[in-house]
Amino acid sequence: MAAQNPKISKSKRTFFWISLSILVLVIVISIASGGSDNSKSDKPVVTRKERVDALFSDWDGDQDAVKDWIKSQLNDPDSYKNIATKFKDEGDSILVRTEFTAKNGFGGRLRYLCYAYIDSAGHFMHGNIVQK
Repeated sequence: MAAQNPKISKSKRTFFWISLSILVLVIVISIASGGSDNSKSDKPVVTRKERVDALFSDWDGDQDAVKDWIKSQLNDPDSYKNIATKFKDEGDSILVRTEFTAKNGFGGRLRYLCYAYIDSAGHFMHGNIVQK
């Protein structure tokens, strides 16, 4: 029977074996779970259509940047009421068509059309409002 090294205490040997066991366990779990790249495959893939659709209100279809720009052009911004908003994704930009009503300078409610362009992040680029 071989003599144990008297310089290494029993507590140090126990610590060594526990540490080694934990390390082996971590390696086995990592290999079994597919490694660290597993988190990349768990992320849902968001399509461009989903990103563009998210730029518009589910409630009334408004696009915030376009609505803010329209209101900045009105005599009475609080009188703005959306009737319908449609859009067309054109790749580099998105064409937004908003039909709305608002009060004119005399207090009468008029119907308008706004054609505006936004970028794919939803930032207003330019637009035009015409009375319908």
